[in-house]
Amino acid sequence: MPDDIKTHSRALLTPYVVSKKSAEKIQSARILVRLALENSDLYPSHRRKIISDAIWYVTESDGKWKTRFKSKQVLYLAKNEPNSLVRINHEHVFTRKAFVDEILRRHEELLADMSELDKLLGIAVGCIVTKPEHDSLVNGSGWARYAGTVEVYDTSEIPPRLFQFPLLGS
Repeated sequence: MPDDIKTHSRALLTPYVVSKKSAEKIQSARILVRLALENSDLYPSHRRKIISDAIWYVTESDGKWKTRFKSKQVLYLAKNEPNSLVRINHEHVFTRKAFVDEILRRHEELLADMSELDKLLGIAVGCIVTKPEHDSLVNGSGWARYAGTVEVYDTSEIPPRLFQFPLLGS
């Protein structure tokens, strides 16, 4: 199934709601991260892969295309050109690589205080963007990559409202 507007227009236009299974999926991802950090016998690239996949599970906990945040262009195309073949991406606002690096850097702290891991996973969010928008994102961290490049809407409100990026890329 192609990842384009035509294939997913219905899901893209659905107002965001937390899925019934979201908390359960996030808890499962949390357990995967903890297991990866606790087991010193894991090969390093396998540990990174497990943690990276867990981040995917968090950002997709409500559905890959039913994220809270979507670009203005994605919403426009889904509403006005629902047969568009423009490709779309489930973009990680904070890159998975950055998350994995941060989790591994802080592994001892996170194992000692799992609430810190919960805080990190709490900022793991996805944003649906077009492929050209994805390609235009600048290097950096978090929402700072989007500023001045991609307008993002919060679809948890009806009608969706323009999202105001947090300061300092947080």
